[in-house]
Amino acid sequence: MDFFLPRILESRIKKAAASFPVILIVGARQTGKTSLIQNLLGSQAKTYTFDPVQDLYQARKDPDLFLDQIGFPVFLDEIQFAPEILAAIKRRVDVHKKPGMYYLSGSQNFAVMRSIKESLAGRVFLEELYPLSQREIQSQTKEESFITAWLSSEGNLDLGKFEREHPEPKENESSILEILWRGGFPGLIQVDDALLPSYFQSYLQTYIERDIRSLADLHSYQDFGKFIQLLASKSAKEMNENELGRELGIHRKTAVSWKQLAKNSFIWIEVPAFHGNTTKRISSKKKEYLFDTGMLCNLLRLPSPMSLIGHPEYGFIFETYVFMEIYKSLRSLPLLPGISHYRSHGGAEVDLILEYAGKFFPIEIKAKSNPDGNDAKGIHSFVTTFPQNSYASGIIFSNCKIPYKIGENVWTVPYWYI
Repeated sequence: MDFFLPRILESRIKKAAASFPVILIVGARQTGKTSLIQNLLGSQAKTYTFDPVQDLYQARKDPDLFLDQIGFPVFLDEIQFAPEILAAIKRRVDVHKKPGMYYLSGSQNFAVMRSIKESLAGRVFLEELYPLSQREIQSQTKEESFITAWLSSEGNLDLGKFEREHPEPKENESSILEILWRGGFPGLIQVDDALLPSYFQSYLQTYIERDIRSLADLHSYQDFGKFIQLLASKSAKEMNENELGRELGIHRKTAVSWKQLAKNSFIWIEVPAFHGNTTKRISSKKKEYLFDTGMLCNLLRLPSPMSLIGHPEYGFIFETYVFMEIYKSLRSLPLLPGISHYRSHGGAEVDLILEYAGKFFPIEIKAKSNPDGNDAKGIHSFVTTFPQNSYASGIIFSNCKIPYKIGENVWTVPYWYI
């Protein structure tokens, strides 16, 4: 097996495999789905990988015969290319009723989920996998993180405890610039910096030719590539789909459709606006993020970590990184919190609001090293606008060295705590 870093979700998937007959791991290509399942199964099960063009093993033509021949447990990779097999899996699951019979992976949300809802509802455990988090890159794989501990404690965290457990990174460790520029693709952990641009260009080409081709009938793959590049420039910003279409000279419906393709293939994540009793006072636009900052830096034509210094998009790249680290950490919780963002028509904003166990957890993200009271204004505005809610203390994730209080019920916390 190739170089493998353990994933935080492994223990969660193992528990699920002891109860569910079908385990489905979905996510963008090259995020480590195949390696994760093969590492969990070891020599217990053989892997069969499907192809978008060829009907390998005649699985699409005669799925029942195929499953009869291979038995179980078995790992079926890239299941979106053989959706015909799902109904046959259901029939065997209903007969044998054993946990851990079939392990599946897929890289297209819409194609996989539509077939799952039709065929395997109630029989499948589904998990999304994203590129490596920084904790995974550093081989820290316990499920509890700063974010999950904060939510589970209803906001009553001992920040001093985390300060002791999360010392400031040493000078010889990766700087934030390198972390942002390299991203979290497992296949890049041991790759020289000079080879990264070629990897990302090849990734984008393969993504369009394999994933997008099977999802939509595009007239121009080149235009879609330009669209993804433009989409990347909108990461960590509110989205205006009319402007997105105009910038490329395409119809708004086309822009919306293409953006949905990016979402369905797990490279684009939408965060809805917060809605409360005073909906007229807040923005209804979604805030959206690209799934990996390495890919983001490549699409923004940043040739090295040092090229981020002074770049006008640096703050948005930093926010994308922190958001994705939080988003990955949340997946180890038994129940995902509600996720939204807030912006009033007056301009006050909170980058991320988590709703969990009856409380709201406001989060701001600032690339600066010394946030002050002005950076907490959005959090105070949100709390004042919705006084009927119950709140944990707000947190501003930043490039500060130690956590400190910067206002009433607002703390700034180093980004590496996540």
